[in-house]
Amino acid sequence: MPVSLGPEQEDMLQRLFPILQRLYSETEGFLYHPENQQHWYNRGYANGMVAALVELGYADWVGQRLAVDADDVIAGHEALAWGQAYRHGVEMGHKETYEVIGPKQSANDD
Repeated sequence: MPVSLGPEQEDMLQRLFPILQRLYSETEGFLYHPENQQHWYNRGYANGMVAALVELGYADWVGQRLAVDADDVIAGHEALAWGQAYRHGVEMGHKETYEVIGPKQSANDD
């Protein structure tokens, strides 16, 4: 069941999704190009966005619109430079998606 989001967050979801689609499109076949670490980072960023959206309750919504990668898509590449670029992308995509659409934290929630 999706987390209840206000109109601002719903609007942001509609704005984020084309970015996610573009990142997936631009990085298609990234696994076959370890020399292009930017593509690995970008694909990781997209998958970090997906992870955040899933955590926010939008798994079905995303799944109906995009064939997402398996969680272990980079298995065997984690320790390599391109795998590290991917992992950093995941972290940043997740973090920044939460910053723009996740529940707002109050100063007293620390």
